[in-house]
Amino acid sequence: MLGLLAVSLTTAAQTSGTFVPQVKKGQVIHYEYSIESVNDDSRFTDDKLGPNQNEWTLLGTRLQLYAGFSEFLSNVQTTAFSMEVLEVTPYSLTVSLSVDKGAEIDTIRTTGDDFFFVQMVREYIMNHPFVITFTRDMNAYGIADARIEGRKMMESVYQTYVNKEGKKQTDEEKKEARESIMLLQNLKIIDMMLTVFCPGIEMFRQFYYQDFATFENVFGSPLDDTDNRKTYEVVSSNLAADGSFESTWSKDYYKYMFVHDADEWESDTVAVDTVSSDDERLEVVPVDSTEDSEYAVDTDNYVFTPDTTLNENYHRANFTRHQRAGVDGLPTFCEDKCRVSLPTGDFVYTAVLRRTDKAADKKRKQ
Repeated sequence: MLGLLAVSLTTAAQTSGTFVPQVKKGQVIHYEYSIESVNDDSRFTDDKLGPNQNEWTLLGTRLQLYAGFSEFLSNVQTTAFSMEVLEVTPYSLTVSLSVDKGAEIDTIRTTGDDFFFVQMVREYIMNHPFVITFTRDMNAYGIADARIEGRKMMESVYQTYVNKEGKKQTDEEKKEARESIMLLQNLKIIDMMLTVFCPGIEMFRQFYYQDFATFENVFGSPLDDTDNRKTYEVVSSNLAADGSFESTWSKDYYKYMFVHDADEWESDTVAVDTVSSDDERLEVVPVDSTEDSEYAVDTDNYVFTPDTTLNENYHRANFTRHQRAGVDGLPTFCEDKCRVSLPTGDFVYTAVLRRTDKAADKKRKQ
C-alpha cells in the first residue's frame, strides 16, 4: 500500500488545524465539477492566446501540464465523480474513486487517431475505479499501484487500436509498443489522465490547502495603475461553532496578455552584406572584459531595476475563490473565477466543485 500519511481523523467537532472529513467506511460521496472559459474579446482566440498556467493552476486543475491532451477537450465541461470510503484510520483516508462522467472531447478539433486514442483513455478511466489514499492533511493523495494501473490502461487502449485496424503486428511493432507502454508507465500516465478527465479531484484536494480558522486579512492597497507588479488581496474565513466552514479570497492584479494579428504580422528583414563560402570562416574576436575595458560590468554594485511600466499589454485582472464546507468536514461548494478586463470585453475562467447531496449511492455511468 502506498506509504503516505499521518492525520488524525477525529470524530470531534472541527477545529483549526484538524479540519478533516468526518466519514465512515462504506459511505459514498458524490461531486459534480464544471469548468468554463468565456472570451468576449475576438482578438484573443484559442489559436493566438491560450490559458496562462497560473490561471489554470488557480482554478484547481492541472490540465495545462498535459497540453497534449487538454487541447482535445471542450472549453465548457461538466464532469462527475464519486468516492466510496474504504478505510478511515488515525493516519489516512482511503477511498475508491469512480469517474461517473469524464471530461468531454472537442469533436471539432479532435479527429482520426487522436480522437480514437483520447476516447479510449476516457472510457477506460470511467470504467475502472481507482483506490486512492489521502495524506494526513488531505491536500495530497496517491493512487494505489499507479504504475501497474497505467500499464493496464495503455495495454488496453493499444490492443483496442490494433483490433480496430485489423492488421497483424510485426515483432518490431510489438517491441516498440512495449517500450512505449513502459515509458508511459514510468511517467505515471494514470495520474496524468485521471487529472485530465476528472479535474474535480484536484479541486477537492486543493480545498484542504488552507488555514481553517476565523480571520480577515488585507494585503496591499487598491490598484491605481502606477505599477504592473501591484496586487491587492482580501482574505476572510469563518470556522463556525458547529464545525462548518466558509472562506473568500479576492485578488486584484495586472495580467500581461500579448496577442498579435497573424494577418498583420510582419517579420523583420535582416540585410546581409556578404555570403560566406566554404573557403571563408567567421573570425571570432574575444571581448576584453577587464576593468579598463569599455565592456566591463561592475557586478559588485550592479542593481537590477525591473520595468514596472503599465502599457497596452497589461490588463486589470481579478481572481476570486469562494469555498464552503459542512459540519462533516467535506467541501460542499468551491468556486474559482479569474476575470481579465480586455479593451472590448472580458476573458473569464470559472471552475465550480459542488457536492451533490442526497445522490443515490449506486454507481452512475454516463
